[in-house]
Amino acid sequence: MMKLLLLHLLVIINIYHVVQCTKYNAQQDSQPIQTNRRVKRSWLWNQITTLEEQTNIPYLIGTLQSTKLTGTAKYMLEGEYANTLFRVKESTGDIYGYERLDRELKAQYNLTALLVDKITMKTLEPPEMFSIRLIDINDNAPAFTQESYNASVPEMSATDVLVTTITAVDPDDPTVAGHAKVTYKLLQGYEHFKINENTGEIYTLSSSLDREEKASLEVIVQAKDSPGLSGGFSSSATVIIQLRDINDNFPTFTKKQYTFNVYENLRVGEVVGKMLVEDIDEPQNRNAKYTFMKGRYEQWFQIKSNALTNEGIIILKKPLNFESSDNVFKMSIEVTDPSIDLRVAKKQRPSSTTEVVINVLDVDEPPEFSSPFYLFEAKEDEKQKNIGFVSATDPDSPKKPIWYSATTSKDDRIIVRENGDIYIRSLDRETNAWHNLTVTAEEIDPTNPTKKASSVDVYIKVLDVNDNAPEFAERYAPRVCENTANDLAIITISATDKDEMVPGTKFTYYSAEKENNFTVVDNHGIALFFPARLQRTHGKNSGCVL
Repeated sequence: MMKLLLLHLLVIINIYHVVQCTKYNAQQDSQPIQTNRRVKRSWLWNQITTLEEQTNIPYLIGTLQSTKLTGTAKYMLEGEYANTLFRVKESTGDIYGYERLDRELKAQYNLTALLVDKITMKTLEPPEMFSIRLIDINDNAPAFTQESYNASVPEMSATDVLVTTITAVDPDDPTVAGHAKVTYKLLQGYEHFKINENTGEIYTLSSSLDREEKASLEVIVQAKDSPGLSGGFSSSATVIIQLRDINDNFPTFTKKQYTFNVYENLRVGEVVGKMLVEDIDEPQNRNAKYTFMKGRYEQWFQIKSNALTNEGIIILKKPLNFESSDNVFKMSIEVTDPSIDLRVAKKQRPSSTTEVVINVLDVDEPPEFSSPFYLFEAKEDEKQKNIGFVSATDPDSPKKPIWYSATTSKDDRIIVRENGDIYIRSLDRETNAWHNLTVTAEEIDPTNPTKKASSVDVYIKVLDVNDNAPEFAERYAPRVCENTANDLAIITISATDKDEMVPGTKFTYYSAEKENNFTVVDNHGIALFFPARLQRTHGKNSGCVL
């Protein structure tokens, strides 16, 4: 009990308040020490205070005093907490607490003091209100606003970069001996971070935080208050700090050599092959760039970087040909990342190289004609003649023999021999001036049932020969009257020729009979004239003659 009193006195001295009186001693009839006394009517008041969380129930809190105390007088309490939490000894005015009180729940209690006659119960002094204030003993640990915290900072950040701020609150009385003053300390993670002990701000301590070594770091923070009557308290919280990725790693090829086999009929724009690289940065921080180290390979290929996988994709730019000298490509390819800041890059080598071999494979190709089409001319009066030939070769090696055939012509006057020679016989220009046919060239390969073949168009122009006589445009039947005057034009006639008419060509007209009554004039046609008056020889009347 004496230790408790001494501790009580120590707290009272520290806060410059006299909050406790000496224990009531009935033999010495002494009263608790009164301080800050004021006189109002007959009540003598102390500033009544008591320590919270007292467990030695009942415990003395303070004493009521009045100058009108008589032998028949008694003290009484009124109010919400009278005679429950607090009780008064009628004869002495000593107030006792009967429950353990928590300042953080209620810091002050208001009561009313009465002095009445024991017999008549009349008040000897007007009732007076007073308060009992609880003194904080620092019985609460600081509490963090969150059970755990999540924060992030870019990897390889410089020192003294603010990561996050955490906060702990102490519900104890902040006016008493620093009971509610919180200081912070790192219990774990202090090799990478530091904390401001007053504000809870966490800063980077190391500039070599590497996400690729450890993506997240666990920091444990302690929050502690100042020591009080019952000692200091502390609590802790965990802070998970994620290291955000930056582009600080160069890509490297996963293989020292890549070999790709592609067929010569691979189309331009298609993929030749893919080169895998390793980049331990996250996908959004990868930016591989591929280049040919030497040679003229840019005219054949280009390399694109896959934005998602970062792999290098070789694309064909120019057609391949197994039969040419460019059927094996050996090249050195370099990969780097030009967007990396070399000040934070962890590797000294900024690039990686690999060897790539591209083998062009043969494809059985159809024969190739020497011309995209063929044009021949032949006179129509030729009985049988070789007008020319078509020629195709096998582009593959070894070369296979070729045989030819006409695949669209049904005209037996045009013959295509197996060796490609083309013969014609008795063509008639006036019937058909042009002949079009398709000639097919096919490989002779007994070992391959699916022989390769290709076709070409052949055009034959039939040249004209003057083998047709002129023809009158129609059958003429003019009429003429007798007694028609001489030198009068009877009719104009014209003729045509099925043969090809050369510009400026003219026909010669003449009468097939040596003696007749008409004269033929060759002038733009045929004019018929009467050289003498015609007489009707039959019938009585004159008339016309045909």
